[in-house]
Amino acid sequence: GQSPGSGAANVASGLLIATVHVESKKNPQCVGPRARGGRLILVSYPWMNGGAMTTVEKPALVYFQRKIDTEHLVKFVGLHYAQQVEALSRFFDVTVINQDCDYDEVCDRYRPDVTLFEGGLSCDGWHRLSIANTSAHPHIPKLAFYNADSFCRARAAFLSDVDGWGVEAIFSLSTSLAEYVPDISDRLFYWPNFIDPAIYKDYQSYKVIPVVFTGSTASFYPWRRSIQKVVAAAYPSLTSPHPGYHRVREERIVWGESYARMLNAAWFAPACGMITKEVVRKHFEIPACNTCLVAEKTAGLVAAGFVDMENCVFAEPGEVLDKLDSLMRDPERLLAITARGHHLVHSRHTMANRDELLQWLRLRMRLQPGQRIIQEGPFGALRAVDATSNIRTGHPAADGADRVLLRE
Repeated sequence: GQSPGSGAANVASGLLIATVHVESKKNPQCVGPRARGGRLILVSYPWMNGGAMTTVEKPALVYFQRKIDTEHLVKFVGLHYAQQVEALSRFFDVTVINQDCDYDEVCDRYRPDVTLFEGGLSCDGWHRLSIANTSAHPHIPKLAFYNADSFCRARAAFLSDVDGWGVEAIFSLSTSLAEYVPDISDRLFYWPNFIDPAIYKDYQSYKVIPVVFTGSTASFYPWRRSIQKVVAAAYPSLTSPHPGYHRVREERIVWGESYARMLNAAWFAPACGMITKEVVRKHFEIPACNTCLVAEKTAGLVAAGFVDMENCVFAEPGEVLDKLDSLMRDPERLLAITARGHHLVHSRHTMANRDELLQWLRLRMRLQPGQRIIQEGPFGALRAVDATSNIRTGHPAADGADRVLLRE
């Protein structure tokens, strides 16, 4: 059957993609290519072989994803987890394991090309997996995925798990993690946040909300708290408070498409990356919905392609009203900035752009003796360099508030 998103748009561009599962009913152990449930991608390029089909196989990835309590956690947590699997599935044949297991048995059954272990946030509703025999199948590359904030107290447990799993490289959602765990910076890469363009898009809603504030106003969001105090006192504003992570009074929660449509109805939406100056989902969700992002200027956002008064508004509390006033008086400029932000996200920050793990695997498979892998920044490509080179992965200098205080 056709893969999602592979219809008319791909046919029009001269590229037809289909994913095929091949199963053997006679032999349940023989499933798909290399007898392990792989997918075949059939690709037709008009300029190759007279348009004949070319077969390419997706690498098989087993993803050990923490189990979440769907009965007690808010629904958007499950949505985020599903989107991460969907993003991986664009580049891998993914098998998700979310229960305690034996690594040896899992690898025997699914014969993966690479395995990925998730770790991170530690609180009620997330359950760490107990995975036995992770030293088995040493020929299979192991990756870890840090799925939490850089200042989360789960760092210690994650680092302990990484040592126990024996992983080669670590991918992080957090763009500031290197400042908190510098000892792993040489094997730390980024698989940053992204948007699902099927949800976060321009619904062409009438702009009836001058400014919308969404998310937590906890003490570790100092920029958001300060901006909200200034802007809400001057502009009609809609506030959508963060509901927390446990399923309580769901009728109060706006999430998914409803949340995207709410953003789309606003002219401006501020977002910040906490005291750590992360690049969070909101930084991409807001402009993806064709709403002007207002944000604190950080190294991570600059690396993502955001430029003040070109495709977003970078502002501090003392200047934010002047910038918003000037744009509200010049609607053509506001529309142009908003459109450029929308284009940036939909061209560079969707799940289709997040192939960093596949890049790493391909490089690792052809890595020569005396070479190592680096990444050109949190949103940059991965490449192989000489092991003796001074070139290192470009970790952004986030200068989080707590890091600055510790240095002082």
